[in-house]
Amino acid sequence: MKIRWWHSLRLRIALVIFLLEAVLLIVVLWETQSHALFRARQLIQEQDDIALALLAADAEQAMMTLAYDHLTDLFRQAAAKAHIDDIVLTDERDIVLASSDAALLGRSSLSSPDTPGHYSSALSFENPWW
Repeated sequence: MKIRWWHSLRLRIALVIFLLEAVLLIVVLWETQSHALFRARQLIQEQDDIALALLAADAEQAMMTLAYDHLTDLFRQAAAKAHIDDIVLTDERDIVLASSDAALLGRSSLSSPDTPGHYSSALSFENPWW
């Protein structure tokens, strides 16, 4: 009796090994991509926190001197990043003192809800002169 090639035990073993290797490769690549994406988001968040801390130091100094003119330019440069929409400095009454969008100056701040993939970050400090 002649055994056909697709009934061969060797072929079935090789096919099973190939499929297992393919599944293992897919799982490893998926986990590697997930980890890389998580780490990239974490690094962006850390960079944004550093930039926010630097801008907050400038904003605190501007609040002490009541000179907000240079903050608008700093905020506009920082908001030029693709993942930053707006940067706004408000007082305790929620009036916009400085913003990356000049149209918001002097208006009441409108807080927008967080959407997936976006977050808002806020720092608060008090002006010692008030």
